[in-house]
Amino acid sequence: MKKIAFILFAFVATFSSCSSDNNNEDNEITIIGSWELKADKPANPKDTYISKQKVTFLPNGTLSSEAEILRQGKKIIQNTNGKYTTSGNKLTVITVTSDGKENTTESVYKIDGNKLTITTEGKTQVYTRV
Repeated sequence: MKKIAFILFAFVATFSSCSSDNNNEDNEITIIGSWELKADKPANPKDTYISKQKVTFLPNGTLSSEAEILRQGKKIIQNTNGKYTTSGNKLTVITVTSDGKENTTESVYKIDGNKLTITTEGKTQVYTRV
């Protein structure tokens, strides 16, 4: 369960690193909306990975995510709700697991047109606005 939780949090943070000249004000405004991730299959089919995901950031600081996770060839659909905050190029996501444990993930994000890039713990994911 921890691995799935990390993968879900990584989705929010796994994007390209932001440069220091990033327009922070634009990031805070434009992250609101829905974003979709379509991942490539890993080299090892036994790896756990998100095959696709849709994340929606609402203006009130909440988010929802629906992810299709493949683990050893088996598909798992996981819905996640949480809260988020942004400060400059930092994105903080707080979710609660099914057993009531709160998870906080801090990431770096960048928005370039319709592309949202999130980097969490060295892993980068790129989403497209939908």
